[in-house]
Amino acid sequence: MSVLAVTTQAKADGSFLCRWKWKENPTSRPHVGSICVTVDEIHKDERMALAEVQALYYLLEMRAVHGTNRLGNGIRVLLSCSSIRKALLKGALKVSGEGKASSDALAVAAGFLATKYFEASYEVQKWKDEDALSIEEEVKTHVERRFSRVLVPSSILSCEVQITRHAMHRWVGRISEQLDRYSENDLSKVPDSRWTKAWRWFVNVLSHKDTRRASLLPDVARRMERSYGAGCEYLHFSDTSTILVLVKRSEIYELVTVLRTNPHKAILQEERVMAGQQIRIPR
Repeated sequence: MSVLAVTTQAKADGSFLCRWKWKENPTSRPHVGSICVTVDEIHKDERMALAEVQALYYLLEMRAVHGTNRLGNGIRVLLSCSSIRKALLKGALKVSGEGKASSDALAVAAGFLATKYFEASYEVQKWKDEDALSIEEEVKTHVERRFSRVLVPSSILSCEVQITRHAMHRWVGRISEQLDRYSENDLSKVPDSRWTKAWRWFVNVLSHKDTRRASLLPDVARRMERSYGAGCEYLHFSDTSTILVLVKRSEIYELVTVLRTNPHKAILQEERVMAGQQIRIPR
């Protein structure tokens, strides 16, 4: 298993220095470096933790220390801020779709770790200096007012989409595990690898040639808008009888949940067709 370790300290000027090391396996010599992170003044709480999360974003998404097209499987992340680990507790994420973050800001900032990199293990461990294989130059990054996000392109919507924790949770319960509404919340016994599968599925389906825009029946659409806000967009992927529910926020869409179509209860407009004088659902 590969190991990514970070340790963060406050600097006198109000910024934070995050040292990191990356090891392809536990016994290999590490690649090491440091990141200077500044945090927007709007963020008053958990500033060190937010800086450490931003450093992880840089390392995984921009520097890609683990390689391209790789998710959290096979990665052990060693942290210095215990509040980050609490925000990523698998037990809480699997039951409620939320971790135990000490603030809303930290929960949002760590969202990419709880979705794309869900399968990684997150631990708090004391830093230990090691003989480096290579030393990289220090880089600078910034925690902006709006936290860094991992976005997925959608050719159907011609824009980028943010996949939410809730959507991941619902896909695992409803589509992967085929659970009913009485048991879909508790996914504590489901292996972590299902979340990796969910992410790859979403990436594929958002630009799949067989994914189509759809309209829901008025009562179903009203229920979705009560839960997620006005202006929901719906994509139908018939291969798995799945409907993706998205809401536009600023310039991107948030994928907020998934629905499973039911042959015994129509939810799509086109599922009802006239047969003589009766409305029937196609089998």
